[in-house]
Amino acid sequence: FWLKMQRTRKRGQDLTFLVDEVLSASGGVLPWRDLRDAVVARARELPRVHRNEFLEETALASIPVEYLSHDDDLVRLPGSHCKRRVNFATSSYSGSASRSASAVEVSCSAPSAEDVRVRELNTEKSFATALQRAGSALVVVDFSATWCQACQALRPELRHLAGELCEVVFLEVDVDKIHTVANQFSVKTMPTFIFFRLGERIGSYEGNDVDQLALEIETL
Repeated sequence: FWLKMQRTRKRGQDLTFLVDEVLSASGGVLPWRDLRDAVVARARELPRVHRNEFLEETALASIPVEYLSHDDDLVRLPGSHCKRRVNFATSSYSGSASRSASAVEVSCSAPSAEDVRVRELNTEKSFATALQRAGSALVVVDFSATWCQACQALRPELRHLAGELCEVVFLEVDVDKIHTVANQFSVKTMPTFIFFRLGERIGSYEGNDVDQLALEIETL
């Protein structure tokens, strides 16, 4: 992927501004294929850009080199704390020891408060746009309210969880500001968390136990 991007860097229109926009809406990190597809989808909404026959290559070429890593296929905004950890297990065969990858997972170092973002949404349009731009990433939507004491008490823990789960997009909906969205998904109690992928609802959790929320997310 890295070499392909280098070969196509000078072709076509610069879409770096869309790369930043999509990454910001997705928590700062995405697999390069998901990022490419999301940038292409956004670019097709722009005047004249949709006629570019090399749009996928242009999207790849617009990813800044400093956003890339030789260690994995994730694209990160500068300042993202996401990193890939590979665990190896030692096994023996015919008397000789060999290393084989037993687990590959994405993890994060502890982020500072200003680096963690749970995006707050204020309109129906921003909600729909955020789901669309998330692509195939898992989206966790927190339905809460300023007067909900349990919601406010959970906020610091939720932001810490968002910092740990690098590839999950966290959104916050104030039910008083976007009550139509809350009604659409039959939100009756708070906090309520609804999970989406590819714009479709795939699960939910009601409660303020952040550990249970993390377990629910892990099953998706």
